[in-house]
Amino acid sequence: MTETLLNSDTLPEEIRRNTCVANDSTLRAIRNSILEFGRAGVKTDEVSTTYECAGSEKQPGIHYCGRSKMVTFVSLERDTSATSGSHTDLATYQFLHYCLGQLDPIQEVCRPNVQGFTKCFHLIFPSNVIKHGLVQNLS
Repeated sequence: MTETLLNSDTLPEEIRRNTCVANDSTLRAIRNSILEFGRAGVKTDEVSTTYECAGSEKQPGIHYCGRSKMVTFVSLERDTSATSGSHTDLATYQFLHYCLGQLDPIQEVCRPNVQGFTKCFHLIFPSNVIKHGLVQNLS
């Protein structure tokens, strides 16, 4: 199926050159993207629909990104997995993590803790948010 889509005459040039790939943010999809293209990323306009937090919907069938696994990818650490018939070892890759959303859910998701982002990384907030003291201490 993928080969059929990638060989289409109407395929945009960006996709034909492998400069743009869209996928879902399941662990398997991220690993497949890294394996096939050497890069992957999570980009969302609402952090509470990507990571489970106080403002997220709580119903069966909703799967959220695992915070602890995102630490592996954001830190560009080696990721290995073994299933019944295969072994994957991802050692060198690029990863983009770009999440927008309401201030409270972002602070909840990004606050370092054992079950989440255990390492610090750069967070960027608009200057007016910083100026008015709306950002809590995330350390």
